[in-house]
Amino acid sequence: PINMYAKRLDVSVHIIGCNYMFKKNIEQAVKMTNPDLSVSSVIFTGNAAASAVVTTGEKEIGVICIDIGGGTVNVTVFEGNRQLLSFGIDDGGNYITSVIAKSFGISMEQAEKIKCEQGIASPDFLKEEAKDIEIPVPMGKSDELRIRLVDLSRVINEALVRMIDLIFARINMYGSAIFERQSLVIGGGIVLTGGTSKLDGIEKVFSQYIYQ
Repeated sequence: PINMYAKRLDVSVHIIGCNYMFKKNIEQAVKMTNPDLSVSSVIFTGNAAASAVVTTGEKEIGVICIDIGGGTVNVTVFEGNRQLLSFGIDDGGNYITSVIAKSFGISMEQAEKIKCEQGIASPDFLKEEAKDIEIPVPMGKSDELRIRLVDLSRVINEALVRMIDLIFARINMYGSAIFERQSLVIGGGIVLTGGTSKLDGIEKVFSQYIYQ
């Protein structure tokens, strides 16, 4: 600018990268489904989810959009109408399913079924009379495993808490340079999207990390 000077100029830049081959694979897969389709642009999954569910007001006062898919979790942090942080981690809803399968010695298909149909994010959300409800899981021609609902919810909660701890550890690690320069205020809380966000009570577990 005219009549102004400075010894140093700093610029804050937010970059979201993508492996070129991954991008080409996605574009090719779309073209293979229908030759009349074409890809105009490729965007980060977290941005797509945020565009669909996060309001301008929430972005202004601070919000964390967490898109929990089957294989990955995409996290996007907004404040002051700016996108401050974006990252993804492996092991989304499939991680919870895997923990259920290993804990009770059942298949992934069976674990996914009972997670979707009977899963609750914490045993604290169960009524006393519901804790001893048993979920039958067929194990063979005549064998049957019975899993108590309270035990299933406890396993789900342990897996979910490990996932949330990792998410917030990454937010603190990746955002350390940002948070040193300014305090991050999340007035809009957390917005959950993706299939796993339908898990009964999951929003209450996440809210404990914002409003504690």
